[in-house]
Amino acid sequence: MDYPFYKPNDLDQGLNMSMALDNLSVIGFEKARQIPSFSILVCCIGSIGKVGITNKICSCNQQINAIIPYKNILYKYLYYYCISDYFQNQLKLKASATVVSILNKSKFEHLNIPLPPLAEQKRIVQKIESIFRTLDSTQNNL
Repeated sequence: MDYPFYKPNDLDQGLNMSMALDNLSVIGFEKARQIPSFSILVCCIGSIGKVGITNKICSCNQQINAIIPYKNILYKYLYYYCISDYFQNQLKLKASATVVSILNKSKFEHLNIPLPPLAEQKRIVQKIESIFRTLDSTQNNL
């Protein structure tokens, strides 16, 4: 069994990351950083701000930080927050501007993510997905 090994370009899959261009063998995965399903991956070097959700256990390279949701935190809520303009701007503001933008892990860990009660997270996700369905429907009717 192979395990996905995500790199920044793989994050273009967004909400449902199921494949990676590279994979790890069982032996390689045992030595790698193991990330559980439904974690949010955020690129913090180079393509800062690319975001994806894993749908299976995986690993990723050092350009990516993982947000692993705890109990009573919806992974889709975290995903939608991470793709928001506010969060994206925070990433860019906190990044070091060298030739390649870098947001190190300690700065990433200090980013604030508002966590309303679970019922409010669900309401927010439902509203966002309703708007996306309307946009998709409108686009399909053009």
